[in-house]
Amino acid sequence: MSVKLKEFLPSIVSVIVMIVGILIFSSVSLYQSSNVNNLQNEIVELKNNIDKLSIENNTTITRVKSQATGIDSSRVEKDNEAVSTLMKKVFTWNSYKEYMAIREDLMKKYNLATDSDFMTTFMPEIYNEKIEDKDYNRIDVNGYNISFNNITTYVVKVDDKNKIYEYFAVVDVTSKSSNDGTADYKLALQYKMNDSQQIMDLVGYTLN
Repeated sequence: MSVKLKEFLPSIVSVIVMIVGILIFSSVSLYQSSNVNNLQNEIVELKNNIDKLSIENNTTITRVKSQATGIDSSRVEKDNEAVSTLMKKVFTWNSYKEYMAIREDLMKKYNLATDSDFMTTFMPEIYNEKIEDKDYNRIDVNGYNISFNNITTYVVKVDDKNKIYEYFAVVDVTSKSSNDGTADYKLALQYKMNDSQQIMDLVGYTLN
């Protein structure tokens, strides 16, 4: 080994050690970062599952409590028929004109604003452009539609004096489009009903 090489050998070794250290640190950092991201994703997924279970457990507990406190089952059955009829109406349309007609009727009948939670969730305003007296919108252009599948209701409060039942419900629907295909999802619904099956105070929001 030459004298010059011997002189520079410690420096070369130091540089190599430093490079190896940097590579190890980078690998560890990337590994830790990946683990952190995976952990965060797991936390988000776990939180979503907890939220979902919380809704399911709370509504199940409510149902059990309601049954134990002498809720009128025949009354609930009539109320369920009424809300099912409403949901079928909300999701029974095949064109933009039919959709808008049902939408206007609902807002008028149930005193709902266009920006209310129920309308923005169940029947949001759909942009339409009219060209030469022809409507262009995502319903007519894409063959968009939503069909009602089922509703599961839970009694959450009873006003015996005024004979009003308050409900929480999960609505199962199927979205269909010629471009996007078919997808199933759930909507949440809160409402009150008197003993004449008049629905009041409609509130809606998405579950997934």
